[in-house]
Amino acid sequence: MILISALSACGDARNETAGEDVNRGLNDKQIVASDSVALTPATVAGVDGRPTIVAASQISVLGSFENNTFDFSITGPQRASGGHQGWTNVGWAQVSYRGQLGQYRVTIDTSGWPDGESSRNFQLVANNDAGQTTQLVSAIISTPLTATPPPSVEPTPAATPVTEPTPVMPTSSDPASAATIAGVNGRPTLTAQTRIEVRRATANNVSEFSISGPVRSDGGYQAWTNQSWATVAYAGIHGNYRVTIDTNGWAGTESKRNFILTSNNDTGQTTIPVEAIIASAPATPSAPAPTTTPEQSDIPGVAETLNSVATIIGDMGLPNDGVLDGIPDFFWATNKLPAQIAMGADSRGCHAPQWWQNLASVRAAYKDCEYWTAFVQWFVIFEGQGNAANNVRVESRNPRTWYLSKSTGQWKLLGQDATTSWFLATKSDLVYTPGGVDAAVSPDGATSLLVTRGAPHSYHGVWPQGVIDIAGVAHDIGALYTTVEARLVVNDAAQPDDRDRALWLWQSGADFYPGVGVPVYDAVPPGAGLSRSKKITAQWQSFNFATISNARVDYQGPVQPLSLEEFRGNPPPLD
Repeated sequence: MILISALSACGDARNETAGEDVNRGLNDKQIVASDSVALTPATVAGVDGRPTIVAASQISVLGSFENNTFDFSITGPQRASGGHQGWTNVGWAQVSYRGQLGQYRVTIDTSGWPDGESSRNFQLVANNDAGQTTQLVSAIISTPLTATPPPSVEPTPAATPVTEPTPVMPTSSDPASAATIAGVNGRPTLTAQTRIEVRRATANNVSEFSISGPVRSDGGYQAWTNQSWATVAYAGIHGNYRVTIDTNGWAGTESKRNFILTSNNDTGQTTIPVEAIIASAPATPSAPAPTTTPEQSDIPGVAETLNSVATIIGDMGLPNDGVLDGIPDFFWATNKLPAQIAMGADSRGCHAPQWWQNLASVRAAYKDCEYWTAFVQWFVIFEGQGNAANNVRVESRNPRTWYLSKSTGQWKLLGQDATTSWFLATKSDLVYTPGGVDAAVSPDGATSLLVTRGAPHSYHGVWPQGVIDIAGVAHDIGALYTTVEARLVVNDAAQPDDRDRALWLWQSGADFYPGVGVPVYDAVPPGAGLSRSKKITAQWQSFNFATISNARVDYQGPVQPLSLEEFRGNPPPLD
């Protein structure tokens, strides 16, 4: 079994399941970063044995932004089965569990609010066996910020991190642009770069900054920007943050953009104008000369192969090809950029996504910096909304995984097989569900799987060798690339061929495990990452996952995804 369910927003006891698939982060979102609870803390005490809510009566949110967040807690008597439950009364404010008893998060989507709407109210609800406690919360759009010239202050060095720094920045910042804006009248102090060099067409240009000074009454700060292409994330240490700049949407002639970096406490905001500038020359690839031929579709007069560099980049950077039927609002199911880098090419728990780090159910030993030594390639077939085909099977073949060697700069085969293996998985959380599959090996060697229209499950697959031992190479993995081929075929030749009415989608990915034989429920592996969900057609196609920078990057360590320039300059084997 490859997947289990993780703790959900419905509760925090171990028996409260039905949430994110372990390959997808429970808090798998870019957020308005916060290391505290809310702007205006408040407590609503439970009566007659009901739980107590410690949350906020007012919160500040960005307009036209999907992932405004604030944290809150529930205390007091738990349910008989353990834990509490938490939710809201509106669809645009969703509750998720933060991995520790009584700790929760609300994500507020303002992207659907009409222009001019400045605030909305919702009810925050906490529940146990005795009943519910509610709190009214006002979400208020923060005043739009206007870029102004950099303040006239003496540049000072960036704040020294409290732990050994991790090289997360894929480009460079101008050291002379480091500035500290002192907070006035009790506001926080902000230390950041005012000029950041970024790569073109790269989703993960990262710069670090820090906040100091008076914290909010409940502790910590909040931080955000005024641009959707520059998003802030909490770096996991009090007062330390990262801003990620996505240049994928910049025009080819654009050389720079400006944004406002904002920090906040109870007293108010401190801001710094920041200039993001395209580097004057492309970054030099870290790997040596290509060990494989260039993408054939780029060579005049040469026909495109079944796979290509462009196909791989598209599998990690394009939206899903359809709406996944019956799948909850997971980020990889609904976001415009569904593909994700989680652990990436670095099989160490200490650099795994923050949502996994926060899981109290995971052993501390798995969160240290020892390399995990086991690996599996996996894939999932989803039915798409609008599927109208009743007579199709999915044929799949040749699952393969390569890794880019840190020591040699060459792509090396990690594992391969001719066929694929399948089991049923629930749509609600993609965990194993009992029931057999109709699968057989076709005359050409591919695995032929019957997929049923309107079934209550999805189809989860792995390469036949299952979890393999990678102890000898885990430390040498600099990038990962998995591929597999699939197509639709007719199930019953005596019935009409309705493949043109089919909408079945394929997602690829991979998992690391602490070791061969470690149960999935013990490690709750966050996954190396996953691809978008791409439509399966009647023609053979390749379906790929790769640790490249045009996906969403939730990985937090030094083995950064390859830039598109690096990937094109040294592509993996494509045959």
